[in-house]
Amino acid sequence: MLARNLLYFSYLSLFAAPYLLAGSFQEKQEISSNILTQLGINKREGYLLSKYQQQIYSDSISENYILNDRSVQKYFKFTKVAEFKKNSSSKSIEDTLKINKENFSNWNAFEVKETVPSDIEWIPVEGNEIVPADINWTPIDIKDLPVFDTYQNSKNDSKRKFLHEKLFDFKLLRIGKAVPTSETLSQRELRLNVGQVSPIASGYAKGTGNQNYIGAIDYGFHNNILISLFYTDADDPLTKRIVTIDTQPENRWSSYGSAIKWKFLEKNKFKFSIEGSIENWMVQSGGCSGYKCSANTSNIFNSNTSMVENNNLVGAISLPIGLKYSSKLDFNLTPKITFLPESQSNQYGEGDFYGNNYGIGFGMAYKVINRLKTFTSYYFPLGDSKNSFDDQLNFSKTSIYTLGMNYSIDSRTNFQAFLTNGFGLSPATSVLTIPSSDEILYGFNIIYTPTQIDNYYYLMDERSSSRKFFNGLSVSNNSYINSDDTQLNILYDADGSWHSRYEKALSQRFIVDLTASGIDRGTDTNTNFISYFKPGNTIVRGGAKALLYTNKDRNLTSSFRGSFGRVLAENKNGYFFGESINSYNLLEKVSLNINPKIGFTGSGESIGLGTGIHWKVLKQITLISETNIPINNAENNMTFGIRYSPKESNKHIDLYSSNALSFIDMGQLMRRNKNVLGVNLGIVF
Repeated sequence: MLARNLLYFSYLSLFAAPYLLAGSFQEKQEISSNILTQLGINKREGYLLSKYQQQIYSDSISENYILNDRSVQKYFKFTKVAEFKKNSSSKSIEDTLKINKENFSNWNAFEVKETVPSDIEWIPVEGNEIVPADINWTPIDIKDLPVFDTYQNSKNDSKRKFLHEKLFDFKLLRIGKAVPTSETLSQRELRLNVGQVSPIASGYAKGTGNQNYIGAIDYGFHNNILISLFYTDADDPLTKRIVTIDTQPENRWSSYGSAIKWKFLEKNKFKFSIEGSIENWMVQSGGCSGYKCSANTSNIFNSNTSMVENNNLVGAISLPIGLKYSSKLDFNLTPKITFLPESQSNQYGEGDFYGNNYGIGFGMAYKVINRLKTFTSYYFPLGDSKNSFDDQLNFSKTSIYTLGMNYSIDSRTNFQAFLTNGFGLSPATSVLTIPSSDEILYGFNIIYTPTQIDNYYYLMDERSSSRKFFNGLSVSNNSYINSDDTQLNILYDADGSWHSRYEKALSQRFIVDLTASGIDRGTDTNTNFISYFKPGNTIVRGGAKALLYTNKDRNLTSSFRGSFGRVLAENKNGYFFGESINSYNLLEKVSLNINPKIGFTGSGESIGLGTGIHWKVLKQITLISETNIPINNAENNMTFGIRYSPKESNKHIDLYSSNALSFIDMGQLMRRNKNVLGVNLGIVF
């Protein structure tokens, strides 16, 4: 009887609530305010929304939307439910329903046979609380269920789609480094950017080539004023062998500085801005500057082998003009002046360098789908500008081109991948090709916006209150930590090899990691990539993992992880490692993984397939079995482990046996000549 009565009341509450709730405009405002508060869109929680963003959320919320959308219901509770008037009768209820019948299509009337007691006063009940036992439930008879008009649902879906699109409406501040756009950030909006460029061909430097790294901060000082800080660094020998000198020069370009952009006019579809930068550009050539270097090299400015090192004050001024042709297509025209030194010298003499540059840039961005934008740009040097030199130290001018895409992993995190021939990553050096050559480079940027809210659609579906599985050993899995959590792993084996890994979740779908590792000098291995994992050397890596797919039940997930770094040795060899991480959780106790892996080096590619199974035999005990299968230039290895994690704990300890050379990136595709025992400690905090 109680179950039937509860069902009857549920029906009455569902369909009568829109009309029994107090309907004053003031109360509707209170509900909207509560929703915004529960979504965490306030300064106290660290999220900064522009007035435009706030309006989007406010416009996306209506009474019916609140009542019918489960995803929104999770973020708020009503402060007032309903209160029947004293001495009300069933007749009054029927009248109310008849009055509002026209708001619904296919409405099937139902008959109320008994009067609802008039002295009942309804009060809100927390979800986890027990319903008071003294409530007198009165059954009502509902012959047919009412059917809602699809118009309201369609309207709500439209609002949800609009909100979703705005969350992923990513502004491109630059279309390639050489062509800034007219866009600025909203006031107090913050972006963090890390990235690199590197030639597709390894060149004379070997390894993964001549990388140039960047770390940058963009901040919306005002809706129309953008302030940027940046640091770039490239420290590899020149790409091409310089034929006019005896030994290949050591080379380093390092730049740091700031830039400011002012959007001084916005009219119709046009935006006009001005951007200026001031930088310190350190140029090193020749000498002995590499890690553990043992001999001087020639420089490109005079015949001496002593290093030429100068700190140059440089800068750039540009005038971006933007045209928003449609909701999907944007154009930019950017005249630009770059101030660069004409020569470099030391006490033994000087040589030619680039000098000032003048040019004009063209850029275009097109939104393919909601999360994906493509972009292209060209910068054309004018007059006697020189922005490139070859293997004979002849300076010339070359157009700088970029073709790329921007993908929004979530509302906070964006990934950019591109092809370009521009090597410089600061505003002033962005018009330069790679030193000693003009060739195609690949590059990427990871852009993180901590002031943006985490996309709440994923917050509800993907946040996990309990972690069924921690990460793997030689085979990674998709055990994601919650947004803003940190994970730390420390490993040590019986041979004396070690590694430490730091992982930080920047959002529900994106994790960055930093790793340092060392292989004991006495480790016996026959790997083909010994220069990258030579025992006795330290290896440093930086990477990121992005969740790309999860099914409705969240038992099947796919991610991609990429990692860059180098060996801290005289040759400083670096490599790129990437893997597709595919996890399937079976029966709540077993996790299966199949991970294709590839490593790109100056000595060729290493390709393999990682397979792993985690079986939680007890609540606190997990058995681990992992195998890496060679496909090309790789070696098979196996790892067995037992994991202990205290109940309801964020810590674990692993005891394992493995013949993998290392659990770090390409080391997973290599083998040592014996099995070794080891211990791995992990904690999430």
